[in-house]
Order: sequence, then structure tokens, then C-alpha cells
Amino acid sequence: MRFRFTVIILSFSLFVITAAEKPEAPLRRNISLGFLDDRTGLSFIGYSYNVIQKPQDEIYAGVGTLLAAFTASAGWKHSYALSGSSLYHTAGIQALAAMGGDKILGIVSLGYDKRFGERWSLRLGGLAFLTFDQREPVTSFPFINLNYRF
Repeated sequence: MRFRFTVIILSFSLFVITAAEKPEAPLRRNISLGFLDDRTGLSFIGYSYNVIQKPQDEIYAGVGTLLAAFTASAGWKHSYALSGSSLYHTAGIQALAAMGGDKILGIVSLGYDKRFGERWSLRLGGLAFLTFDQREPVTSFPFINLNYRF
């Protein structure tokens, strides 16, 4: 009995030491609040997850809501600086379900990400929706939102 207890305590101690030495996991989740969103498009509140994350590139999937509309999106974000505040662009596809019907849209954006610490940032810029079933295939809007990474 004493031997088992010693083995359990040593195993737990090794686990704690090993876990403490691992580097912190990258911040893969984003919640944004504001007027439109560079990742989830037509939304006031958006959530996105970085499926693949590299220093300057992110492949993401996200969902958002604009009161009477729901959006689901996937795309790619490229930052022009390795860390901190930087210019960036995104390109992706968005599914929009609203009271007026459903649509699939292409979405591109160009923006500036001003970081406040490691988790908070203010994003502003412009985004364009690409449609192929209307008279005007491109519609553009400005966006500004507060983003929290966790």
C-alpha cells in the first residue's frame, strides 16, 4: 500500500513539473463586439476560432449575430507585422441566414489591429461583400470593433 501511494505521489509530481514547463498555448479564440466584423462580416457580436495559427497567418472559422441575422464564416487572415499592432487583410466566405433569406457571400477586408496588452485589441478598417446574383456585385462598409483573444 505504501509503495502504491509513493508511486502515485511521484507520478503526480512529475506531471505537475512537466505541465509547468510547457509553453503557454496560443490564444486561438476571438470574441468581437462592435459595428460589423472583419471575420464574421455582418455581425455585432462575433466568435471565431483559429484552426491553424502561425506568426503572421491564421485560418479561422466563426459565427456571429446581427439581431435578426446569423452568420457563419471561414477564411484566412494575414498580418503584415510579426507581433503587436499591424495592418492586415482577410479573405473568406460567409453564409448569411436572415429574415429575408439565405445567401453565400465572399468577404474581403483590410484593417488595422491596435493591440492593448496581449488579449485586447481595437480593429478598424473596411470590408467588402462579394455577391454574384445581384446588379451590384460588390458592397463595402467600414467596420470598428473591440476584440478579445483567449
